[in-house]
Amino acid sequence: MKNQSANLNQSMTTEFAQYFNRAVDFIKIEWKVFLFFILLLFVEDLFNFYLQNQVIGNPESSRYIEIYFQVLLLWTNVFYIHSIHSIKINREVSKWRIFGESFLLLPGFILQSILWFLSFVLGLCLLVIPGIYTGIIFYMAPILSVLYPDYRGTTFLLAKKFSSQNFKNTAFLIILTSFIPFIPEGLLFFLTGTMKSIWSLLYSPFGGALYFFFELIFILYVYEFVKEDRASQL
Repeated sequence: MKNQSANLNQSMTTEFAQYFNRAVDFIKIEWKVFLFFILLLFVEDLFNFYLQNQVIGNPESSRYIEIYFQVLLLWTNVFYIHSIHSIKINREVSKWRIFGESFLLLPGFILQSILWFLSFVLGLCLLVIPGIYTGIIFYMAPILSVLYPDYRGTTFLLAKKFSSQNFKNTAFLIILTSFIPFIPEGLLFFLTGTMKSIWSLLYSPFGGALYFFFELIFILYVYEFVKEDRASQL
């Protein structure tokens, strides 16, 4: 039993290392795209920081600004995923078209992100495999909706199929890619006691790089599965 467990852990860590290296190789080639999104996220954080300072003492305005900012972050994420996909399939279109298409993909991403959040809460409440399994499906669905919008209503079915075949490795990758980027942010909050200080603004490029890098790992992981799934249907 111990040997079987050791082999499983080795398999999960080996697969993670494989996609980690792929992500590094991808960034070596497309470093300008990666840098662009880090800078874009920094500018958004800077703008949000400025607006929040303008409405100090007005909690209602501050809440509205935060809502708008979160929607902007979701769009940035969609723009990033869609850009990575366009590069992967060698899609020869202008960056402005990808920019515009990301707005069209945003509503579906927001809807499925809300469903993922609800399923994540369900998983925390149940603390059992069905809850975690549901969370994995809904975590993947927003990404799949951007990568493959032509799947339309079958996005959740594809996520379910993927999760069923790769449950343990997928759960392992999701934990790493979801939480590691936010460890430094949590440490910053622990040291300063706030997420709205100038230190959080200075941290933004580093946090953005971590987030986009680990999301790239998961995108490449999902992308490989869908490519194999489509090939099997030909």
